[in-house]
Amino acid sequence: MDYYLNNVIYSVVVTVSIILNIIVFLIKSVVDRFLGGRKQLPPGPRGFPIIGNLVGMLKNRPTSKWIVRVMSDMKTDIACFRFGRVHVIVTTSDVIAREVVREKDAVFADRPDSYSAEYISGGYNGVVFNEYGERQKKMKKVMSSELMSTKALNLLLKVRNLESDNLLAYVHNLYKKDESKTKNGVVVNVRDIVCTHTHNVKMRLLFGRRHFKETTMDGSLGLMEKEHFDAIFKALDCFFSFYVADYYPFLRGWNLQGEEVELREAVDVIARYNKMIIDEKIELWRGENKNCYRTEKKNDVSVIKDWLDILFTLKDENGKPLLTPQEITHLSVDLDVVGIDNAVNVIEWTLAEMLNQKELLEKAVEEIDMVVGKDRLVQESDVPNLNYVKACCRETLRLHPTNPFLVPHMARHDTTLAGYFIPKGSHILVSRPGVGRNPKTWDEPLIYRPERHITGNEVMLTEPDLRLVSFGTGRRGCVGAKLGTSMIVTLLGRLLQGFDWTLPPGTTDKVELVESKENLFMANPLMACVKPRLDPNIYPKLWIGPA
Repeated sequence: MDYYLNNVIYSVVVTVSIILNIIVFLIKSVVDRFLGGRKQLPPGPRGFPIIGNLVGMLKNRPTSKWIVRVMSDMKTDIACFRFGRVHVIVTTSDVIAREVVREKDAVFADRPDSYSAEYISGGYNGVVFNEYGERQKKMKKVMSSELMSTKALNLLLKVRNLESDNLLAYVHNLYKKDESKTKNGVVVNVRDIVCTHTHNVKMRLLFGRRHFKETTMDGSLGLMEKEHFDAIFKALDCFFSFYVADYYPFLRGWNLQGEEVELREAVDVIARYNKMIIDEKIELWRGENKNCYRTEKKNDVSVIKDWLDILFTLKDENGKPLLTPQEITHLSVDLDVVGIDNAVNVIEWTLAEMLNQKELLEKAVEEIDMVVGKDRLVQESDVPNLNYVKACCRETLRLHPTNPFLVPHMARHDTTLAGYFIPKGSHILVSRPGVGRNPKTWDEPLIYRPERHITGNEVMLTEPDLRLVSFGTGRRGCVGAKLGTSMIVTLLGRLLQGFDWTLPPGTTDKVELVESKENLFMANPLMACVKPRLDPNIYPKLWIGPA
């Protein structure tokens, strides 16, 4: 009887809450229309009363691609989509994007509240998704001054070099072990190779090791690592989805679109594996593990093996730990999620474009042979001189961006953008493909032409003028652009230097350059033939132990 009564009470409370929220939304909508009706919002598709463009959002998945199509049909570089009471302002213009992150950076420095951002960051305890304030400034300072500082990057260069060597060793071993090789080499899955490498690098940087528990001797990802990696990409896909509950917060927890459960499961996998290593680290730093290989003094630089070690050594002005174990766990999830997809997407699309335009591949290899030669391997120190290789990466970031938008911004108060009225609380989205493929900015924007980025100066992957969106800029910009550039260019340089690349036997003379329906990755993993092009003694041996 009590159980039945409790269920009835719960149902009544939920129903009353929904009705009250709808009434509040109606009242606020009427008031907003009456008070702000004369202020001109950016153009946008017609919507319904109360719900706005919510039907279009739900009917057209992924919503990110629908938004860009609508704007293209409307022939506008800025548009307003209304989801419930929330105005979502989207731009495909570099000029307007600069206004967002440069001219009015302080006004748009906030992040909107969303279910995915809150869950990924553990209640906004990370750095990427926090609202603009003291906590966000504290965590960003940790990222920029500690983890991404020149000192830290130099300290962990050995780790990155080791995994660059392991990359060549891994692909070389695939070639040697495959008995079905032809005169063009063996067929490999490029996406699988790059995913393996990027996850290994991230694991080394963050945790100081490749594996959570069981070690795979062939250099591939183990079962735990695959689950961890897949969870990272699932969390990213969920973040760039559009949830009804983000615009009607009282619906959170109902899992109306099924994606809340997907997100929770993915983030829980990431956090669970991360916490397993973090707990081990806590014991090590407390000196509880007497048999640990760490015998150095804790104030000795040599004790720093990874980012976790750096985070554990940070102290506040009173000499107490700057970050709690919980904050470190949430920050580790942020570090996992941010940037790992960029390298995978850039390398796969770049190699695909090169296989379709063999003259691009030849130019890139020729540059590497001239700058580096064949007697040593590409190093991060070579990156400044590999301008054509960087131009190819930059062109990929322009034409084939990794994500549909920059991480959303939010208006902290009423303001204007491109001359239009922008209400407080509006979500601001800068479309990566929209900006990179805008014909007002780029000549023949759908043609892959790396030469457009070579102007006589050193080619950079960053773009302060936002004619393409490679890394975020402004107050909420990406602090890891230097590391990201080095990793992407070194990775591509090693693959081009170490191997000849051709299309698999029996395929057409072109790679099918088609985007996935769900995101901006290639619809199908890139398959290609590889054959070693260096002296066999140049290829490193695989090393999966401690750096």
